[in-house]
Amino acid sequence: MTALQQINQIRWLRGNLRWKLHSAQKLIYDQIRNLPDDQREALVFCARGFGKSYLADVLAIEDCIRNPNVHVAIVGPSLKHTRDIVTPIMKQITADAPTGLIKQYRSTTTWHFSNGSVLSLGGFDTALESFRGRTLFNIYLEETGFSS
Repeated sequence: MTALQQINQIRWLRGNLRWKLHSAQKLIYDQIRNLPDDQREALVFCARGFGKSYLADVLAIEDCIRNPNVHVAIVGPSLKHTRDIVTPIMKQITADAPTGLIKQYRSTTTWHFSNGSVLSLGGFDTALESFRGRTLFNIYLEETGFSS
C-alpha cells in the first residue's frame, strides 16, 4: 500500500471524505459542514452535471461513519429513481473504502456501517412506509424538481 493509500484509509476511518470532491463541491461542502447546529435545512442549486448527488452521498456516508448507530436517508421522487441515481455513485465513492467499513446487504437500498449506522434509500412514493417508526439523523433529498 502506498503512503497516499494509507492516508486515504485513515481519512475513511475518520469519516473525512472531502478529498473525493472537486474544488467547487468543496466550497459547498464547507458551507454545509459549517452551518450552525440549529440550522435544519440547506438547499443546493447547481447546474445539471455539477455533482450534487455525489456531494450528497459523500455527506451521507460521512454522517454514518462519524456518528455511531444513526440512520441516514437519501430520498428521491421514487425508490427506483433514487436507487438508479445513488447506487452507481455509492459504488464509485466506496471503491477504496477499508474492508468491512461499509457493507451492502441483500438489496441496493441499504448500506450498513461497522459502527452500527445505516444508510437507506427511499422514494416519496414509499418514504412514509419505509421510514415509519425510525429516527433519522439526516435526510438528503434527490431530484425534488421531479416530485409532485
